[in-house]
Amino acid sequence: MLFKNTIFSLLCLFPQPKNVANILTYHTISDSKVYNGVSPQSFKEQMQLLRQRFNPVSLQELSQMYENGIIKPKTVSVTLDDGFMDSYTHAFPILKKFKIPATIFIETCHIGLESENQKMMFPMMGKAELKKLSQTKLVSIQPHTVHHPRLTKISDNEIFVELVQSKNYLEKLLNVECYHFAYPYGMQDKRVQKVVHKTGIKYAYTTKEGFIKSTDEPLRLNRNSMNRTISLKQFEFICLFGKPTLRRLTRSDANYR
Repeated sequence: MLFKNTIFSLLCLFPQPKNVANILTYHTISDSKVYNGVSPQSFKEQMQLLRQRFNPVSLQELSQMYENGIIKPKTVSVTLDDGFMDSYTHAFPILKKFKIPATIFIETCHIGLESENQKMMFPMMGKAELKKLSQTKLVSIQPHTVHHPRLTKISDNEIFVELVQSKNYLEKLLNVECYHFAYPYGMQDKRVQKVVHKTGIKYAYTTKEGFIKSTDEPLRLNRNSMNRTISLKQFEFICLFGKPTLRRLTRSDANYR
């Protein structure tokens, strides 16, 4: 661990490419042993660092920068997938403490029930929690389909129904407009993107890691998946460069203007 942190400390000294941002993806914020889980203590340390050294913004604010073609240095957005109850009980108090805006992508069929994550069952947020979070204005609730299917494996009509039903449900429940969407498992292709576009979604997010640029396709934006093995120094590196990004450090900054 010491050697790894030393390496990341050195890598953080490199200049960040211009006009880029990083989006972080969390799942369960708990002390569970699932790989994509992050403990509340680690999440707190990460959000504190994010507030101290970076420019944390909502996806709405990031999309405005994206449209203007000018992204401020050290811009980072926080997202959480699926809608686990610990997003409300563990993540939200920390986000509120450090005033970090976040977006939670919801699989609507499991609202108020349980859902599986890496062979473990977790309680999911109910309508009451979703409404409370949405009313804070610090958290945006956006669709993640109804049943969390692999979109590349189903028909165009099934894709459309999965997304429109989840989108319409959240818009009616929370009295909001949903323009952002996260692909379940990150699975997408040109066919899926075409259907997503028809639903009125403007920005869609994959699980491909690395930063985003203002020239990226709006329906195929990168996000960096967080897990319980990531140290605080590695987290800082990811906020600067995304992961894995060693090959980008050897490129000219002109590529990212």
